[in-house]
Amino acid sequence: MKKIVLFILSTILLLCLVSCKEEPVINNENNGNSEEPPKVEAINIILDGNSNFDFLYSSDASECIKSSSKKLIDKINEITGSNFRCYRDNFTREENRKEVLIGKTNRTESIEAYNKLAERSYAIEIVNGCLIIIGYDDTYTSLAVKDFVESVISDSTK
Repeated sequence: MKKIVLFILSTILLLCLVSCKEEPVINNENNGNSEEPPKVEAINIILDGNSNFDFLYSSDASECIKSSSKKLIDKINEITGSNFRCYRDNFTREENRKEVLIGKTNRTESIEAYNKLAERSYAIEIVNGCLIIIGYDDTYTSLAVKDFVESVISDSTK
């Protein structure tokens, strides 16, 4: 049952990323503007009952971010029967570990995702195998987590 739920969760995440992410326009010698085809990447947070993912938020995260992170972790733990926890970003990433980055952390992937955000927006994307859930500010990060939980995780259990 867990494998089915995780497969559905991964599939819905994939669909969410394809439909929500705006792809860049690149210059082309032929006509000057052509859209790059969508690049789709899926991740399995849990595979065969094991995980190589850590959930992180900034070491100076607000209560809003901590609360949103807890809701995300609680939902994933409820569905999978796992015991994930969320950690501060003040440690070095272990080799062969991936991360779910919530909000603006000290990780390069998070900083680069933040720098691409427009004002009053958020993004849910996969960069270098890490899932990034980030908003322009704490309010939009909280909205991104809420959207992810409601649209991706909750839908996968139906």
